[in-house]
Amino acid sequence: MTKARINRIRRLMALRLQQRRIQEMALSQARNVVDDVTDRRQTCVNEREALNQQHNACLAAEVDPADLAALLSARNLVCRRIDEANEDLCQAKAEADVELAELLSAHRAHRSIELVCDRAMGELRKELAKAEQRELDDIASTGLRRRHR
Repeated sequence: MTKARINRIRRLMALRLQQRRIQEMALSQARNVVDDVTDRRQTCVNEREALNQQHNACLAAEVDPADLAALLSARNLVCRRIDEANEDLCQAKAEADVELAELLSAHRAHRSIELVCDRAMGELRKELAKAEQRELDDIASTGLRRRHR
């Protein structure tokens, strides 16, 4: 295993790490979208509940039919916004799931390159240790030959 090959593996590992970090940011953004849509949906649900309470109060008291119709129209509008938020939430969750899958894939790719690099470094260390031992053996044998002459 040469140092050049290990350097190539390290550059590839750095690239995979960068890709993983990009995926982490994409997942974070997707989760933020999910949170925003969830908040928007909850706001609509709260608004619908308030309109329902107003509607119930109107039914208990004598109210102008035009006011009651306006209240029902507003409630229907909020219900449509809740339906839209539900659809947006499903889509946002699906996109977050895709980002999570891509992040896991990027993590696996980085980890596999990391393992290859670790193995290559181990092989290089063994080769260097063998070469060093050969040199030491040569030095020792040269010294013994000089003594025996």
